[in-house]
Amino acid sequence: MADPFTALVFTLLSRNTSSGNTRRAYRGLRAAFSVTPRALAAHVLDRHGGDLAWVREMAPAEVRRRLLAMPGIGPKAADVLLAHVHGQRRAFVVDTRMAHIARRLGLVGAGASYGEMQRCLTAFFPWEHIPPERQDHLALLFWLLVRHTCTARRPRCDDCPLDDICVHRP
Repeated sequence: MADPFTALVFTLLSRNTSSGNTRRAYRGLRAAFSVTPRALAAHVLDRHGGDLAWVREMAPAEVRRRLLAMPGIGPKAADVLLAHVHGQRRAFVVDTRMAHIARRLGLVGAGASYGEMQRCLTAFFPWEHIPPERQDHLALLFWLLVRHTCTARRPRCDDCPLDDICVHRP
């Protein structure tokens, strides 16, 4: 992989995933359109004049709909951008770890869709009792809990503040 741009794309795709998943994601991206800086920016330039201010200005549901219509943008990628702009309460990002804890806590079943997991995880939090300026912090703390305590291979249930509601506690 001599092309520096391709290496950069691979690096971005490889964050928090296996090399096999990275290769699959890259092949999917390449199948959708040419993986060049010009091609990746063309949609934003052609359809939006290079201006993404609408991401902040429009209702999150409409922004999500428009993002999902862009080539190569799936639910998680759309939600990462939405969460960054509008907060986790409006677009709770479901990654592999969040899906794992949603199942472990019994919030969803094994075959749950991304949308179902997102709805259940969002409903899990008492957002109305958390000041808006602290909501993203809470989501980050939850992610850290999942990352370091409720791990897939060796969960540290004795250290988990949710152990009394976990359906999979040994």
